[in-house]
Amino acid sequence: MSDYVIRSGDRAAFLAGLRELIDFLTANPAVLVPRSASVAVVVDAPGSDARRVGVASVAAPLGLPVQDIGRGYFSAKTRPEGISAVMRQAFGGGGGRR
Repeated sequence: MSDYVIRSGDRAAFLAGLRELIDFLTANPAVLVPRSASVAVVVDAPGSDARRVGVASVAAPLGLPVQDIGRGYFSAKTRPEGISAVMRQAFGGGGGRR
């Protein structure tokens, strides 16, 4: 077992909620959307090495570097163009911004 824990919720319910949000926004084009989205995954671990490994386990599939933000904590952030560009790169999809 790893030294880090990512406390996850119900994956199927989370994905269903995202699909509902997409359906709602598609059906209601007058509803404004933010310029970019933010998702946070909090890694619970007893030490900085385990926290770094936990963050890396989330960052690696997206091709993101792990950054040391000090005091034994780490972060992985998308490029300035946002998560949609990273998701397209990681999971395939069309070229430009939408």
